[in-house]
Amino acid sequence: QESKLVDVFLPLDSLRYCRKNLRKWMKPRRRGTSVWFAPASNRVLAQPKGVVGIIAPWNYPLFLVVSPLASAFAAGNRCMVKMASHSQRLCRLLRDLVIQEIPEEQVALLPGVSASAFTSLPFDHLIFTGSPRSGRTVMKTAAENLTPVTLELGGKSPVIVLPDFPTDKAAERILHMKFVNAGQTCVAPDYLFLPESQVDAFVGQARSIVGGRYPSLESADYTSIINEPALTRLLELMADARSKGAELIQLIAGAGPNRELRKIPPMLALNVSDDMRLMQEEIFGPILPVLSYEK
Repeated sequence: QESKLVDVFLPLDSLRYCRKNLRKWMKPRRRGTSVWFAPASNRVLAQPKGVVGIIAPWNYPLFLVVSPLASAFAAGNRCMVKMASHSQRLCRLLRDLVIQEIPEEQVALLPGVSASAFTSLPFDHLIFTGSPRSGRTVMKTAAENLTPVTLELGGKSPVIVLPDFPTDKAAERILHMKFVNAGQTCVAPDYLFLPESQVDAFVGQARSIVGGRYPSLESADYTSIINEPALTRLLELMADARSKGAELIQLIAGAGPNRELRKIPPMLALNVSDDMRLMQEEIFGPILPVLSYEK
């Protein structure tokens, strides 16, 4: 269900949005003119930038290719696309399908190309989605050609629940966005601030909501962690938090981490402190630290 929602519905929505608005976007727009230049008039004319490079990550490989591609292509640009190393089968499939409809001189999907070889090309614009560490490298390399760069990077996105907001509604919304794709989303809630009096109620509601949504770790609707190194890193974050006093609460009854499936059950982390790796690094997994506040 999550794959259909994010990697099928959202790309279609992006394409529909561009088709619906393109005629309006193309119209010249009037702008005011300084009195010093009267009786001159100003207009903004939308023009293509040229060749746009798109670097897409592995976590939503279809959406994060098609959505920026739709915008760049609608604006009249030609595009070159580099997909993540973990998405190469999809990259080859897309290339074979797209080339049947659109010449490769207009849209080129490039399986097997390295990030360094791609970002060093003299693009007219570059779009990158990924980690801050990789984003710095992309921007530094692009600067050699004075290529403008759009970065969509990860981070530690906080969520704050105010005392007058219903805890059950907050739990339903926050847990949905946190555990989609097993937390492997750059805009997923990374940690949560709750009024101190609502923590116990939130934990109880979380068990009920997540248990109903994912009845077992084997559920096809609950995603695996992308690879073994990512799984190991998340397990290390959990071990570090436990060793420093955190309480980890599994939200699927009786389910612990499963290396064979590469799955970690959705978890809440209570009693966290700033010196824990959970609070220092972007989590990018199904662990939600919960902090309480009095005012």
